[in-house]
This record gives sequence, C-alpha cells and structure tokens, in this order.
Amino acid sequence: MGRSGLTGRRWWWALTALCLVQLMAGLLPAINLDPRFEALVGRSGWIQTDGFFVYPDKPPALELPAPMRADPELTLWRSWSPETQGTLGTLRSAPFDAPRYLAIPHVGFAGERPGMRILLRCLASGSELDVATLRTNTQWATAYLDPGAGFCAGQVELVAQSTERSLYIGVGTPYAVSAAVFHGQRGMAPRALVVLGTWAMLLCMLFVTGGWVQRFWPAVDPLAGGFVAVGLVGIAVVLLFAIDATAARSLVRAGTLALVVLALRRWWQDPAGCRRQVAVFVLPAVLWLALAMGYVALTVAADGGGGSWSVNGLFTPLRWSSDNQLPMLTAEMIYHGTRQADLLISPWFAYDRTPLLAGLLLVFRSTLFEPLLALFGSAFAADAYMVTGAVILASWVIVLHRLVRGLESRWAAFVLALAATSGFFLFNSVYIWPKLLGAVYGVLAFHLLWGLYRQHAVSTAVCTAAALCAALAHLSHASNDFGLVPIAALFMATLWRQGLHRLAVAAVAAMLLAGAWTWWVASVQPGADALLRYALTGVLDFSQRGQPLWPAIREAYEQMGLVGWVQLKASELLRMAGWLGQLPEVAESSPGIGTLGDARVAEFFGVLRTLGLSAPGLVLLVVTGLRSRTGLRPGSPESSESSEALQLARAMALAGGLGILFMLLTTLAISVTHTQPYVSVVLLIGAGALVIARLPRLVRSGVLATSLIYFVVVWVLHPLLIAERLGYGPLLVLVEAALLGATLLVLIAREDRSSRSTL
Repeated sequence: MGRSGLTGRRWWWALTALCLVQLMAGLLPAINLDPRFEALVGRSGWIQTDGFFVYPDKPPALELPAPMRADPELTLWRSWSPETQGTLGTLRSAPFDAPRYLAIPHVGFAGERPGMRILLRCLASGSELDVATLRTNTQWATAYLDPGAGFCAGQVELVAQSTERSLYIGVGTPYAVSAAVFHGQRGMAPRALVVLGTWAMLLCMLFVTGGWVQRFWPAVDPLAGGFVAVGLVGIAVVLLFAIDATAARSLVRAGTLALVVLALRRWWQDPAGCRRQVAVFVLPAVLWLALAMGYVALTVAADGGGGSWSVNGLFTPLRWSSDNQLPMLTAEMIYHGTRQADLLISPWFAYDRTPLLAGLLLVFRSTLFEPLLALFGSAFAADAYMVTGAVILASWVIVLHRLVRGLESRWAAFVLALAATSGFFLFNSVYIWPKLLGAVYGVLAFHLLWGLYRQHAVSTAVCTAAALCAALAHLSHASNDFGLVPIAALFMATLWRQGLHRLAVAAVAAMLLAGAWTWWVASVQPGADALLRYALTGVLDFSQRGQPLWPAIREAYEQMGLVGWVQLKASELLRMAGWLGQLPEVAESSPGIGTLGDARVAEFFGVLRTLGLSAPGLVLLVVTGLRSRTGLRPGSPESSESSEALQLARAMALAGGLGILFMLLTTLAISVTHTQPYVSVVLLIGAGALVIARLPRLVRSGVLATSLIYFVVVWVLHPLLIAERLGYGPLLVLVEAALLGATLLVLIAREDRSSRSTL
C-alpha cells in the first residue's frame, strides 16, 4: 500500500494523538478518586409501601455497587412476595434534596406495561423523571442519573407504581454519588478503554499465533490459525478455572504477559515479515476497531437506566431477555471458583450453552478488568463484560473480509459495507449471546475448505484447522452445527480427495476438542440439554432434564403425525418469509411502537427480512442457476476474477441456503432468525452482497445508499430519539467511528491488487 491517505505515518500519528487526547479528557473525571455513595433515605424513610415488600436477599456483586451493598441503610423493595406473588400498589420515599448525581437500584419490569413506573417526582412543580424504562427480569441494576438544574428547585421523592399482577417492579434506597462515580458508570471513555484493550489483546494473540502458523504450517491461513489458537485458549481457560480458580488466574496473567513478550520478540527478530503481515490486516483490523467502538457508543448513548441490561431494550419494541447475561454470569461464577455442579442461572444450567465466549471473557476478566475496576469501581464489571463481548463478536468483519479479500477490492468493500449497515450484525454484536461467534468460526471453516477446493490441494494441516474451526463453532453455539453439515456436504469431493488418513487426523482433533467437552459436562452437570431438547422436540421444559432424549423426540413426532408435520413446516416457511404471527419478546407499550419500531421487529425475527438488501442478490443467483459452468466443479480453472466471485457467491449461497433448510427439516423449534444457524445467515448475506457488488456502479451505489439510510433511521436514529436519556459524549464517538469506518471502506475499495497477499 502507498503512504498517502490513512496509510501514511503522519495520518496515523495524528489520528492516534487526537484519539488519545479525547480519551484522556473523558477518563480524568471518571477515575474513582471519590467513590462516594451517600444514602438519601434511611431504612425508615419510606412513607408509603402499599403492595411492596422488603427484598430479603443481598444481590450479587455484579448487580449492585460494592459501597451500596455494604451500606446498612440500603433497603430494597419489590411488588412481589412468595405468598402474594405479584401485587398492585405504590411505594413512596420520604422527600429529599436532589443532589447533582444519583444512583438508584431497581429490578423488574419498569415500562413493560402502562403504569409500571419508577420515577422521581418534584414536590414543588410535579415534574416527573423516569428512573428506568426497561425490564431487568430478576436481576438488580443501578440507574445513574443527572437530573439537571432545571428539573426541580426543591425536594423530590422516589416513587414506584405497580399496576400489573402478572409483573412486578422493585426499587431501593436512592444514593447521592460523586461526579467520578457517575462518569465512571455512564461515560464513554471507560468503555472506550475496554474496547481498545480487548481489541489490542485479541490482535496480539492473532498476530503471534498467526505468525507461528505461517512458519510451521504455511498452507493454513494465518488468520484462521490465529482464531483457532484463540478458541483453544478460551476452552483451556474454562477447564483451568474448573480445576483451580486461583491458579488459573495466575496462569492467565502470566500467559498474557508472555504473549506480549513474544509479540515484541517476533517484531525484533523479523521486522520485515511482521510489516508484511501487518500490511495485510491493518485496514480490516482498524475497521474492526471502528465498528466495535461505534456499536458500543450507540449502546452507551441511549440510556434507559438498565446498566448491563441497557442493550436488552435499546431497540424497543424489540427487546430480549437474559441470554446476553448468561455468558457474563457464567464467567463471573467460574472466576470466583464456584463449584462446577453449582453453576446455575435459574432456570438454566450454565452449560446448557457451550462455553467458548465465557472462556474468552474469563481471559479479559483476569487481566484487563482488574486495573479498570480499581479505576472505576466494582460496579463497572458488568458493563466491561458487555463491552468486551461486543468487541469479540464484532470480529465477524475481519473474517468476512478475509473470505472475500482475494476478489476485486471494490467488491470486498461493498460486501463489508452492506453487512456493516445490517441490523442483524449490529444487534448480534452488542447483544452478547455467542451465536455470532459460532458464525465466525463456521465462516473460517468454509474459507479453509474453499481454499482447498480452489487450489485443488491436499493438506493435513488445512483439514485439521477446518475441523477445529467447526468444533469451535459448536463450542460457541451449538445451533451452528446445522449450518456446518451442509458445508461439509458441499465440499464432500474436496474432503474425499484429502484421503482417509488426513480426514482421520482432522476428525480426531475435532472430536478431542468437542467430544471431550461434552463428556466433561455430562460428568459435572448432567442434564444440560435444555436447548437441544427444545430444538428437537419444540418444547422448552426444564423439568425433563436428565430424561432420555430419543423417547421425547419420538413422542413429539407421533403426536404430530405426518400431516401435522407438513402443516407445521408450511406455517414456518410462511413465518420465515415474513408472515410472523404472534411473537415473543416484543414490548407492547413501548414508545417505539409504529412503523420504524415494527420494522426492527420484523427484521429481527423474519429470516427473509434479516437478509435485507442482500436478498435481491440471492434472487439473481436463483434466476441464473446455482449450478452452471462456473459451479462447484473441482479443478475447473476460472480465467476471470468475476467468474471466481460468482463461483464463491454460489458456494456461499448454497451452503447457507442448505443450512437454513436443514434446520427447518430437522428441528421443531419456531423458525425465526435467532433459531437459525448463524453461519448460514452470514453466508447468505455475504453471497447476496457479493452478487450485487458485481452489478453496475449505479445499481450497487443505490443499494448501498438505501441500506445506509434505512440502517441509520431504523436502527440508530429512532432508538436514540425514543431513549429516556441521551449521552452526548458517546454520540460524538459514534459519529467519529462512523466516519473512520467509511474512510476505511473507501481505502479497502481502493486497495491495490499488488498489495493483496496470499498470507
């Protein structure tokens, strides 16, 4: 690459200096030099408690700040008790003078129905300020407020109103907090530090291990090899913590230090080789950073008072339950040495889901988080988990770039741009369930097999790396298994050409990784099969844990019969096409109800809507035929890059489409996007985008402009406009990240063919 533009040293240094100045300006007021929490209402300072009961337990450390949990004045209330269940009523505190900054604990379903409110009321003017407008289910969260000087000139009271017996809300003692506490928990700079730290550590791991792969197994793509190493580290860390948490923390910290030393040593010994490797990955790596920073800034800018739950209701009326909390809660329990059999997150077992994301979070919990918690307080841990998870999941962009890198640069840039302006990638990056991590590894497996096919090559190392990627996709989220089977079938001829001994080595490696984990979980937490049972029987019944699975499957099919099965699949096909019917996880009284909010709901649930503007590209593929002279025929050389791009698009579309079909035919779960194998969804989006990228400039420019406008209006501006409160610092970072991302995409589009390496 040339030295002009963003790739020139002066530009980089200027940009880095500007970012550091902005970061330090945000960090200085957030450093926890004054960790003040002062109770504004005593234990007896509640003047109306109709229908509310004292919460008898102390919430876990992740849910409330340590000073609050340790304060004897802390009193927690909720409109529910074991004897009465949900109740109606009103809770009012004694009046108090409103400080500049407040912290108010809350729980339950604020804003879920009309009248379910937690608010501050000014006694002089009657003005009201909602404390929280999103549900947190059974987990406590803390809302940090800056009411502003114009809210109330006198005293205020804290009010909680419960108007639904089927739901409940809870609230606790309000606290005055220092500016440092407020900015530490609500500011963008601390989260930006987590983004930078997570991204830098992951890049260091990929850089070092990718270099080793390039040296010892040159046939294996170094990025894929690096991701395999990262995945193996994540699984190893989970097992180490299961054996001895104290020793595991020390080993992880020592390993991280060794990694940094190895990276510096490698740069010292082979600066030219390192520069070549950096040149290959610098643009997509910085694009990954920009994307992750922008995603996180959006979640911080829109404040609903939910802490780590904020993203759950960010895109209201679409909102989701505790799935994004589970990797964090699992990692935190493992970190503190909880006995493996006791890893329960009611009603879930921790290992109902496979553990890779939790293992990767443990790496950062043991290293990056510790100094940050000292700076910003223990309450920062939950948000740090969410931010780190978002950075890990946003790695999809560098993997997708690697898959299409060998093609015309402007096509690769278009694919990345269309994906980056997709609600699918936004939601599934910031909502940290591990489905997208499984897609990352599934796409890498496809990429490795595609390389073997295109080169008509045989390689034990590449076969083994692909098998390990498939195992790590399973260990990220097992739903991706349904997308991996069609990928293996698509490349069956390529795999068969490898020979039985190479396939045996690859299969043994994958089975040792995934099979050993399955055996270990069965021995420490038997019955962790709730999601598998749901997928294959259509029934989510936690009481059936430990019961044989095959009789339940047989019973489900016998009760349904052939006619019932056909009717079910027909209705699910209609649902996938957009006739969604009754849907879970939609807030009925959301301020986002309307055309724009409904568009988010439809795009999240409907498979066809999820594909977005990539769908017309897939239609073009179907019209021209998925198989043709440029179809999947091993050893057929293609003379033009356009033919290679079309061939790749066909392979991606065929693998993705068959994955969706395989999931439809073999499971009884509801056929919405989030129950699909995400590797299949990503391949379909990439395939459609690649087809459109090859169309005339006017067409692809119109498609990209439409996608950008829709994304900004529906997924960015509308959620911000209906948010309870806005943070203007995060909004500035969001704009800066968007501009940087756009610049990087332009540079990728202009990347010279001679700079594209086969690394």
